[in-house]
Amino acid sequence: LNALDLADEFSIDLVIEGATEAHLVAKQIADASVGVVLGRLDQPQLPKDDFYRRAIRDRVAILNGAGVSLAVGSGGADSSFVAFNAQLAAARSRDSNAMELVTTDAADVLRVSKRIGRLRPGLLADFVVWSGDPMDPASKVLSVYVGGVLVYEAPVETNEGNNK
Repeated sequence: LNALDLADEFSIDLVIEGATEAHLVAKQIADASVGVVLGRLDQPQLPKDDFYRRAIRDRVAILNGAGVSLAVGSGGADSSFVAFNAQLAAARSRDSNAMELVTTDAADVLRVSKRIGRLRPGLLADFVVWSGDPMDPASKVLSVYVGGVLVYEAPVETNEGNNK
């Protein structure tokens, strides 16, 4: 709440990162139009859900219900953890989509959606084309584009099992 007051008083464009107790003041965050980047959502050491614990399992749903703009980050873990965190967040709220939490929602929260976060003409984009759902470990990378330029294309598999 102090950060919200400071941002209002000094016209600071605030984004809250981590947000372990944001659910406790979700309405105030939404009213201030402040975005939230959630940190690590898996907290196996917590013995039970409790509204006043630092990281509760319903935090995403509570923030979504209040109208808070949110995205997910790694929570300090390595960047490969972001996809897992996004899946966990989406599973805990019907209003969240894992891919959007790390693309369009992230660009919106960070207020850079006029430049990145979507596949549209004129926007910067690095993206990967997958054989299936990107969140499915069985999906394979088919191609990679950086700045709209193809930089990798998977070899085509033939019937004989040879790659071309």
